[in-house]
Amino acid sequence: MPDLLEGWSYPVSETIGPLKILDHTFVVAPNKGPAYFDCFGGHDGAGRHSLDGASGEGNYAVANCYRMPSILPDTAGLIPYGVHGVCHQAANRFLWSACGWTNGPTVRNAQAYLLSFSFYGTYGRPINAPAPPAPWPPSPEPPWDFLAIYAKCKAFGDVQVGPEETLAVQKGFEQRIAALHQHIHAKRQEYDPNVVINEELRLLVEERLGAEFEFAKIQEIRNAALGQAYNVATSDLSGQTFAHEINAIAVRFLDDMENYLGAENYSRLMNMPPKVRYALVDPALAERARSAGTRAKGTAR
Repeated sequence: MPDLLEGWSYPVSETIGPLKILDHTFVVAPNKGPAYFDCFGGHDGAGRHSLDGASGEGNYAVANCYRMPSILPDTAGLIPYGVHGVCHQAANRFLWSACGWTNGPTVRNAQAYLLSFSFYGTYGRPINAPAPPAPWPPSPEPPWDFLAIYAKCKAFGDVQVGPEETLAVQKGFEQRIAALHQHIHAKRQEYDPNVVINEELRLLVEERLGAEFEFAKIQEIRNAALGQAYNVATSDLSGQTFAHEINAIAVRFLDDMENYLGAENYSRLMNMPPKVRYALVDPALAERARSAGTRAKGTAR
């Protein structure tokens, strides 16, 4: 009998001055106790609820193998927290590892999801900081990449994977994202994740603003933000200071996007109200996870 995996979220009650913190997401396996994948945080927050489009049937053993625990539970290989992804990307990895492409389940309906998507993509690791050492012998995929981990964990059971030709005829944004990653998986070779999430962002712009909308300036804004984030990721900053610097970059990114797009197009593209700004990285989690740049003393990378 297939195992159900569900993406859930809850609002983070803390704020950083005027900034809201994006919703925390996690994954539930309801017919396993239930069991939870906490995705750097927890699963008991007030107002928690299941997310539309974030459930699928798969094999719990695969996702369970995929936990990759480090300092915080259920990181899905996305360490350090805030460099290679946050809870949204970890939740998407757990859903993918057990559900494959059957429904393309992601936590895309969590509040401020498209902010994390803009920095880390669907499955994470876009900032060009050195990845942690691989725990296994070299494989065709980059170390700690979600496809590499998935390949190791797939031995625990089969995963339902939709045929490529089926996805190819489906034109929705989510299906096109799924098809993009399925193509990467099929090729089984190294790739630049920054190139991949630029393509993801282009697909979002095409879906929300139309195929004729000029993407180059949006890409320029995003690349500038990632360049600034790279400087933090390779600095000597750590913990809450590290988080505050990443969040300042995220706010500038949203400012630049709204200034360029105008309020109406900004809200349509980012699914956020104008002038409302969100923190990308939870400072409390960053402190607990000892998130830090590569030059911080005692940082294990």
